[in-house]
Amino acid sequence: MRRLQQSSGAEFATDRLLVIGAAGDETVAVLRRDARPDEARAGGRAAEVWVARGPGMFHRAVDYISYDLACTADDSGCASMRPDGLGFAAIRRQAGGRTFVVVAATGDHGVTIRTAEGEAMNVGPIPTGGIVEVATEHPWQIRLEIATAPGRAYVLPVPPGGVIEG
Repeated sequence: MRRLQQSSGAEFATDRLLVIGAAGDETVAVLRRDARPDEARAGGRAAEVWVARGPGMFHRAVDYISYDLACTADDSGCASMRPDGLGFAAIRRQAGGRTFVVVAATGDHGVTIRTAEGEAMNVGPIPTGGIVEVATEHPWQIRLEIATAPGRAYVLPVPPGGVIEG
């Protein structure tokens, strides 16, 4: 946390941190930030993503990613989840080809990751956040399914700009 604050050049409250963890030889951190007014009015939230290689300093990989905007008016499951948030999802695709799913704020709901190749990985509940490596050649086609009740789930979309390459 201290290294992240030094890299960002600013102190920030710990409740801004959605998730921080290892992605291979990198550390990925996702921080809440203020959503644009139009997105905030619709219940949307926003985050920024920071990445550090090895023991090096963090750099901001993405300045703004929207999340919690996937609800539609007729989606009762979404409405029941909305007060606590639907969750954050992003994909970290490293230069060497390794792919990591970054997911946060899904409460005590089970998470299943599905790749375009048909692989499914049940990672269980992620109360705060987590980073999971997956094998895929198509990171932009990863689906995250969040179980809300036995036999019921919603798909947590990877937002535009949510596949972070480099």
